[in-house]
Amino acid sequence: MKLTPPTGPGTTGRQAPQGDPAGPPEDATIDETSLGLGSGYKGLFISFEGLDGCGKSTQMDLLAAALCERGYVVLVTREPGGTQLGEAIRDLLLDPKSHGMAARAEALLYAAARAHLVEEVIRPALADGQVVLCDRYLDSSLAYQGFGRGLGTDDIMSLNVWATESLFPDLTLFLDLTTPSAPLGWRPCPTGSRPKTKIFTGG
Repeated sequence: MKLTPPTGPGTTGRQAPQGDPAGPPEDATIDETSLGLGSGYKGLFISFEGLDGCGKSTQMDLLAAALCERGYVVLVTREPGGTQLGEAIRDLLLDPKSHGMAARAEALLYAAARAHLVEEVIRPALADGQVVLCDRYLDSSLAYQGFGRGLGTDDIMSLNVWATESLFPDLTLFLDLTTPSAPLGWRPCPTGSRPKTKIFTGG
């Protein structure tokens, strides 16, 4: 395996050695009846949800490695973040000076970061046939802003359907695990050090 220069804003890439297959094996099929609303693209969009510290990043990396071994091209990203704009919004949300931010302003910032990530990273990868693994997506906004901040799920859903142009994951994996490192209290966004966006190919 060899590292390649970044392929775009906030993106790091990893390519397979020359001669490895460029796409998934011919017998790799997806049973669409087991998936959710779906992205409508030839790629596969999987989001990971759960409390901070429940192991989302670990499971995403394990899945990415397993898919790469089968020949898939996998893009791993996170919310909020994944782009230069998204990371700037993330820093703003985590800044202690932002404490006390109005709930609607917070919801709009998350939606803005998501809209840009979808437009610049997720949708192009799906159109290219890649598997996209995303640490948090719409369900986090429904939980944290809809319920946690009392804005209601209807308005949060409407806002994000508009922001993403109705892009839903094909599958959402919720890690229902409570550990000492996964506090039950509400937090505006995770503080982990996961890289913004990673692309893996393998064979």
